[in-house]
Amino acid sequence: MKKTNVKHFLIAAFSAIIFVSLVVSCNKRDDFHTQNAVSEGINSEKLELKIVQFQSQLEYYRSHPNVKSGELMSIEEAIWNLETFFNVSYAYPEFGLASNQIDTLVFGLPSTSGNVDVGDVVTLYDEIVQEIAKLYHNNPLEDKKYFILNINQGAVTATTTELILYSVIGQERGIQPSDPGTSLQNLFENQYWKYGDLLGTCSGQQLGSDAAIKLDEALNLFNERRKNYPVPNTGRYVFIDLETIDVSGDAYQNQNGNHLMFYIEKSIGVPFTDGEKCLDPDELNFHYLGLQQVVYNRIPDDYSFASNRMLVSAGISGTKRDINDDSNSPYHCLIHDGLFTYGNRVNIINLPDEREELPNLD
Repeated sequence: MKKTNVKHFLIAAFSAIIFVSLVVSCNKRDDFHTQNAVSEGINSEKLELKIVQFQSQLEYYRSHPNVKSGELMSIEEAIWNLETFFNVSYAYPEFGLASNQIDTLVFGLPSTSGNVDVGDVVTLYDEIVQEIAKLYHNNPLEDKKYFILNINQGAVTATTTELILYSVIGQERGIQPSDPGTSLQNLFENQYWKYGDLLGTCSGQQLGSDAAIKLDEALNLFNERRKNYPVPNTGRYVFIDLETIDVSGDAYQNQNGNHLMFYIEKSIGVPFTDGEKCLDPDELNFHYLGLQQVVYNRIPDDYSFASNRMLVSAGISGTKRDINDDSNSPYHCLIHDGLFTYGNRVNIINLPDEREELPNLD
């Protein structure tokens, strides 16, 4: 269960590594999609029962570390338990985000014929808590909260199942925004930002931020879906059956053939002009509205989401990418990539509102 990889998908305005997958084209949309049978038909009472059951398993195996009971659960159930119990224990999805950082971690879980040993699942859970605690306490964001953890299944071998974790740490916003419908035309008034790569404004100021970060902040700030679902009057809620979808800037166009997310492509050797690298207020507003189309309409339609499936968090990064493969003439692009996490919200009534503090291991 050794951690095999850690990557960073930076959204906040500070220096770090930008997460960029190795690709052979500028389009790197991820078509991973799953419907989790573990939670089919689940309600608040059933959810709370499953949480308590997994908590009992954690407590038993922690107090009997040398016991090999042979108790098994399916890989699907293991992922559901790891993700849901962590989010119930540590996550604050009800908080709005001013900015965020998405970290990607990869673990291996011993498995055979689609099943895993419960003791191994408990051991892995504790390893996940430790690794995410390090990320959280080393994160320089002010007023930070742990926002959400999504676990996706990766490659499967005869002895191991790969688990891909998307961990979102956010900066809590200090004020509630007005209705986004009232101020779209002025949302980016007098703002001119370079496309990405933390290059700052078009005049070379505010290095460490860029147009992608500003669009991400706006999208998370004015997440209409989440605004329509306030915290319940009694108890709280948790998102289950999470999935993170990786979308490239050239994946979606409007009826006029314009990319909804920022994307410009040219042949290698033809440089991008300063004007192409810079997004003015009209372009920022266009791509902000385009992002709303992508996350609230296009992705849900493509993946046939049920009406109760909601956008939980968004992460956008901008970069310049050079492509030179055997199937195409060499080209390069300026592009915004997105990681968009969706889930189903279930209210929790009988569990405490308080969440645990991620352990400080220093």
